[in-house]
Amino acid sequence: GEVPYLPLEETTAEKFDQLLAAKARAPFLVLQGAITLMQRTGVDGTIIVTIGGTGADGPRTVAAAAGRGALAALAQGFAASVAGSRIRVFGLVIDDERTGSAATPHDVARAVADLASGASPAAPGSITFAPGTVAAG
Repeated sequence: GEVPYLPLEETTAEKFDQLLAAKARAPFLVLQGAITLMQRTGVDGTIIVTIGGTGADGPRTVAAAAGRGALAALAQGFAASVAGSRIRVFGLVIDDERTGSAATPHDVARAVADLASGASPAAPGSITFAPGTVAAG
């Protein structure tokens, strides 16, 4: 969802709610629906929650950081809720707002492919950093 990123002093309660609705509530509902459908139909698979996406020149705001943290917590929480099933959930950080570094589309695609195929050593529920982010090296 497209939401305005505002400096702290301009972030009203309404704007904060709008950001969290787009960055946390909406993904929660999508993940909940996807997992419910996968369980009901017996589909095995991998869900990858992308965290970030503001890019190297993106805003660095308290509200945006809260949304990113919520996405990471959702990925871990959903992974724990389906542990023992054949559904795996990962979080994938695609940019690092602290430093302005961002993974290239190719690196993001490669990280997604590795997580989905099982080629990545990451454990379900882990938060993985795509190549090109500072945390990834």
